Amino acid sequence: MHSFLSHFILCMTCAYFLCSCGQEDSSASPLKQAIHSHNPAPRILTWPLSAPVTSFDPIEATNIPEATVVVQIFDTLVRFDQSLSIAPGIAKRWKVDPTGREYTFDLKAGIVFHDGSALTATKVKLSLERLARAGKKTFLYKHLKVIEGCEAFSEGRAQEISGIQVLNPLQVRIRLERPHAPFLPALSICQAAIVSITDNPLKAEGPLNIVGSGPFVPEFADNERIVLRPFAHFVDGAPHIDGLIFKFYNGADIKSAAEDFLVGELSAVPMFGPVEDMLRGRTDYKMIRRLAIGLFFYGFNMHESAELTANMRRCIAQVIDKRKLFAKSKMFHLAESIIPMGLAGYRPNWIAPTRNEDCNLIPSMPARIRMLSVARNSRIETEMAYLADRLHTLGSELEVEYILDWEEFYKRLAAGDCDMFRLAWYPDTPDLDEMFFPLFHSQGEYNYFGYSNPHVDALLEQARAMSRLEERITLYQQAEEIILHDLPAIPISYESMDRAVKSNVHGLGWNPLGEFYTSFASVWIE
Repeated sequence: MHSFLSHFILCMTCAYFLCSCGQEDSSASPLKQAIHSHNPAPRILTWPLSAPVTSFDPIEATNIPEATVVVQIFDTLVRFDQSLSIAPGIAKRWKVDPTGREYTFDLKAGIVFHDGSALTATKVKLSLERLARAGKKTFLYKHLKVIEGCEAFSEGRAQEISGIQVLNPLQVRIRLERPHAPFLPALSICQAAIVSITDNPLKAEGPLNIVGSGPFVPEFADNERIVLRPFAHFVDGAPHIDGLIFKFYNGADIKSAAEDFLVGELSAVPMFGPVEDMLRGRTDYKMIRRLAIGLFFYGFNMHESAELTANMRRCIAQVIDKRKLFAKSKMFHLAESIIPMGLAGYRPNWIAPTRNEDCNLIPSMPARIRMLSVARNSRIETEMAYLADRLHTLGSELEVEYILDWEEFYKRLAAGDCDMFRLAWYPDTPDLDEMFFPLFHSQGEYNYFGYSNPHVDALLEQARAMSRLEERITLYQQAEEIILHDLPAIPISYESMDRAVKSNVHGLGWNPLGEFYTSFASVWIE
């Protein structure tokens, strides 16, 4: 385990007890006992993670396991509720001026960090400046840089961000250089968590000065698990459970997780792979099914070196019967659009342009079509066998290359070293900008297609600058129609997030955006 995490736990534990002001001795608590036992106490929630977590710093939270832990320890100015509406977090209310450039946040009174210090507007300013100082290494910087003075600060040309003003201890104002509709939703992302740090933002940081105000406090960590205890002074009330344990399963070892679930060492397990068969006949669990906000698609290489023309791409789209791809799976909903089910602007009865175009004149296809996949299992191999059969009807042979290292996979995509690729995209927020700009703007950071259309760029830039949701939706739908005519990607499916959960676990508020936004503060166990 990375040394930062061990030191962080030690320092946080010391700070907590120094500031706990006469709390009861917890040496014999159920959580303490759970640390030294493989059988958690009845009121402790035990949750699987698909990879180890090596840091609790919100800025470092760039994947699902890290974010799942961070959202339990830290809090943000605003949050998303289960209906994907923006809800109060640290801020009890906020106001946006008519220009869409000025945001004023009123903070909740009485919030304290785990070390006992008060959460104030100054802490909000310092936290956002700390995030801005990290610059492009965070996926939030694209939204932060529109704050007045942010780029000058992050480049070392200013001592503070001039556009963030502390009006009083419980009020902060943020001014933007221009209207930017995705800004407020971006403040709900865990990287934007408000932390307790030193008053000098330029001073070197360490584990002693990164402290949260969330519902749980770090207690213990090793190479197998992380243990958190409830924070009695959490602003929305203390959690109802005695503790929270995250257990690591390297390489998404779903079979081991299912086995632990069966013997009572886990409170929940994802329902995919062999899990459904392993649980068949059991009655001591319940199913929680939620639609995931995101899109799985087949992408095309559209760089200058691309072999597949627009007409070839459309013919490929027409020969794929998506119903046959997922005939035996309940976890997928067939997709025709870029805007996924669950987001404003989704059109359930809309037919993609490629479905209405005549492809009787089959173009002369390449002898082989190279597909890249970053994952491999029996289901994916079956899927690729079906695709190979369909491409064969067009006169092409499918060549699948499984690149199981994400970094290498992205390098190959960026270089245009393939014809097609499999990829899923899950937005950071439910703002439609997150479904379009990163993927389909010519300057989008995840535009691995090499796609460029000036009309689409203009629509996406215009939508970012508008505040009325209805008008923005119209622009995104126009962009969607152009994109699906150009066809840099074939929408394939929307995924469900199914979990088997022990029958005595209640109050699990499962956010459609996934574990990035799922807090366990409201969970209670019989």
